[in-house]
Amino acid sequence: MNRILSLILILFVSCEKSVTQQTNIPRNEQPVVIAVVNEVSKNEDNKSSFLSRVQRGDIVKIACQGTSLTYGHDTQSPDRLPASPGIPVQNTRSVFQYPSTLKDSLTFAAIVVNRGYSADKAKDGLIRWKDSIQADVVILEYGTNEALRSYSIETFKTELSEMIERHINQGSYVIVCMPPFMNNSRPSTIPFREAVKELSAKYHAGLFDVQNAINSIPYLLSDGIHLTAEANRKWGKAMVAFLKG
Repeated sequence: MNRILSLILILFVSCEKSVTQQTNIPRNEQPVVIAVVNEVSKNEDNKSSFLSRVQRGDIVKIACQGTSLTYGHDTQSPDRLPASPGIPVQNTRSVFQYPSTLKDSLTFAAIVVNRGYSADKAKDGLIRWKDSIQADVVILEYGTNEALRSYSIETFKTELSEMIERHINQGSYVIVCMPPFMNNSRPSTIPFREAVKELSAKYHAGLFDVQNAINSIPYLLSDGIHLTAEANRKWGKAMVAFLKG
């Protein structure tokens, strides 16, 4: 009997010692617990905020930022409009611009601002609009002028990335537009379309393909680069549908 009690006592002491050794692990050797977080993109959060404001009936602001394509540059059509205030007089514009069509076609309250500027590249937009007022939605359209000037793809991606990050951090839902093809310049446009697509995936930005939106129009270009009034109108209508989606 005494022998059995001795064995039980030895086992108890041994177990207690083992537990003590396990619980006295030095701080720098404590097991690391890795938390797996399903992180939602900030731009997706911004999109949800924009849609919530629309549902509440708030007036939202949409900024259309880009090149002469966003501006609506047209020097060929007989019904073209005078240049906007502050723009060189020779830069007349189409009777339809996609931002104006977007504004006129929306079914919710919104202020739509046209931040298109002729000959701008992404690097110019970074400077020109750095102090612009925050918008609920920012639609970025760049790449055409870079394609015309054989611009570095990597430099373009760096500059457009900075622009996307700036607007996302300001709380805007960012949409990026893949530039449409130009007459006789289809190969040079493709790398910039792919670059925009790549950045869209990286930042969870909305991706809008201008070419797909206007393909059904018989006459897309007024001068080999800029869009006809009907193509601009088609772009604006398609953007309305995109925002609702």
